[in-house]
Amino acid sequence: MKSFTIVIPFIKKHKWDYIIGIIFLLAVDLLQMIVPHLLGSVTDLFKSKDLTPKVLLTYSFWIIGIAILVFAFRFIWRMKIMGMSM
Repeated sequence: MKSFTIVIPFIKKHKWDYIIGIIFLLAVDLLQMIVPHLLGSVTDLFKSKDLTPKVLLTYSFWIIGIAILVFAFRFIWRMKIMGMSM
C-alpha cells in the first residue's frame, strides 16, 4: 500500500490529462459501436434491394469518417494516458 502513496502525487499532478484521456477512450468505444450498426443497415438495404450507389457511397463516407475519428481519438487517449507514464 505504501507504493500506492508514492503514485498519488503523480496522479494528482496529471489529473486533467488522465480525465481527457478517459473521455477520448470512451469516445473511441462509442464510435466503434456505430460501424456495425451502419454495416447492418447497408446489409438490410441490400437484402431489400433498396441499396443505390448514392446510398452506398453515403454509408461509405460515414464509415471512413468514423475510422478517421477513431484514429485521431485513439492517438489522443494513448498520448494522454500512456504518454504520462514516460
